[in-house]
Amino acid sequence: MRLHAFAILTLLLPVALSCSSARRGKNSLLASDTTAAAGDAATDPGDVGASDGVDSSDGPPDAGGDGQPDVVTELPDAESPAPDTGPPLPDVQAEKPVFGGILVVQVESSAVQTASVSAAFSSTPAPSQPPLAEVGSCRAYASGQPTSAPSSLDAGAISLTGLAQPVTLTPAPAEGGLVKYTSGLPSDLATILGNGASITATTTGGADLPAFTLTAPNPKPVAITTPTDTVGADGDLTIAWVKGEASLMRVDVFVLDVDTRAPAPGAVLACEVPGDPGQLVVSSTLLKKLPDLGSGPFGPAGYLAVAVSRVHVGEVAVEAGTASLGVTRTSAVGVPFEP
Repeated sequence: MRLHAFAILTLLLPVALSCSSARRGKNSLLASDTTAAAGDAATDPGDVGASDGVDSSDGPPDAGGDGQPDVVTELPDAESPAPDTGPPLPDVQAEKPVFGGILVVQVESSAVQTASVSAAFSSTPAPSQPPLAEVGSCRAYASGQPTSAPSSLDAGAISLTGLAQPVTLTPAPAEGGLVKYTSGLPSDLATILGNGASITATTTGGADLPAFTLTAPNPKPVAITTPTDTVGADGDLTIAWVKGEASLMRVDVFVLDVDTRAPAPGAVLACEVPGDPGQLVVSSTLLKKLPDLGSGPFGPAGYLAVAVSRVHVGEVAVEAGTASLGVTRTSAVGVPFEP
């Protein structure tokens, strides 16, 4: 059964960077935890002089004891020279919040081989899509919803080494004041990850961001061991693979229409776990959210597509935020689905 490469990529391309930043709570320095306490700064006029022990009801005090009120002459304060603050401070431009980064994706299975390199930097985080349901480390989402913010910051040209071939991402102005990065790689590229131990991305610095360097390990291939046979929605589904090393593991599950060879409209499932535990369990509650295509003349009308991604992430502080390099290696299987 041939899996639909576009469906897998549309699920995977935005997730490695946006999820890792949210997972670690990056850019928390942008949020202020300090609030002025108005009650502490206020002064109660009823408290002034209330406990000074002086009774002013009988007139001015007589300090000399001669029966005559003392006369107090207030002398004018001497003029104090203005403090020397030195030369005026130069204007300091506030640092920009930064989200996003560079993403290297390779999908490899018996049916699909595709790869890409992309970049996007923004001053705003990716839009948050509320899940339809959540159980454990997995969530159900409505398909076709935006999951990434458009690139609006220029970090200059980006050179990547450690791949199967050198790659340079070049920024160019795009409509609406955005920045579009292009790699010059063919759209039918089958592989981009080589045998190197790590991938390094170096930026020259651009109109919006300074130069910086990122490094992330090269993920090992993913070997999925289950599922291998028909899956139903009456029980939980265990998805397992040969355990390795990763910053995080990402599992995407969706229904593939046998007739159209495209993802069926409806919910999709996305799971994420830190490190590489070698397996995770998808609750039957979430499986029942997937579209039911029924049966055709030759069996189930829908196949369950399971994509498992091993993701390594490198991060660096840039301005008032964090830029990331995500390197993702994905394998996928398809099995009959009978919800």
